[in-house]
Amino acid sequence: MKAIILASGSSGNSTLIEHKGRFILLEAGITLKELVGCFKKYGTPEALFITHEHSDHVKSSGAVGRKFKIPVYLLSGCYEQKQKIFNNVKVQFIDPGIKESVKLFDDELEISSFSTQHDCRGGSVGFIITDLVANKKLCYLTDTGSFTRLMYERTKDCDAYILESDYDEELLEKTAEYDELLKQRIKSDFGHLSNAQVIDFCSRLDLNKIQFIALVHLSRVTNNHTKVKEMFDKAFPTYQNIFIEPLGQELKIY
Repeated sequence: MKAIILASGSSGNSTLIEHKGRFILLEAGITLKELVGCFKKYGTPEALFITHEHSDHVKSSGAVGRKFKIPVYLLSGCYEQKQKIFNNVKVQFIDPGIKESVKLFDDELEISSFSTQHDCRGGSVGFIITDLVANKKLCYLTDTGSFTRLMYERTKDCDAYILESDYDEELLEKTAEYDELLKQRIKSDFGHLSNAQVIDFCSRLDLNKIQFIALVHLSRVTNNHTKVKEMFDKAFPTYQNIFIEPLGQELKIY
């Protein structure tokens, strides 16, 4: 299994997951033209999974579903918020409260969801993608203001992680581009994850068993690659498999 991060950040998010030459897509938050270009380079997905209704995650989901005639999996609340964009799309509802998960590719790939903490009306989820043949798990977790105990329990045993690391607390406090209301929203329990929060989460993992940690969704205003690298290098000086928005790289889980 491989993960290929196509786009990351508030301008758009999208990631391809490959299994034996077949693909699923997580998020369609960039333009259809951009996605088609990526599909020509890597491969065309057979299903699309959406975490929540914000535009940088859902923008082209209806267009992708129609053009490639693939199912789009999302929360019913997300569908209700963006119903118009899903005309003539095969929509499949997911429910993190139900233990059943979606199996694809001759039942070799399993996708399950778990609830996250974000300020969207239709609810939000993260995903665990499991290669049932190799018995390997990838956690995809973005757009949440906090880690709940349930989130940790659901994700602690994964072999690789794609995690939001949206903002640096000091840079958020100092920026003049955001007003106080927006700053409070970002750092609330239903906003976004800070570098410090992600470091705390990663410190609870057995890094000797983690193949990689990819950090995504960095704010262009209140975070940067240099700051993230400094903080994570200090926190985990011997761990070499942390990647900061590794766009286009094929990250293998095996």
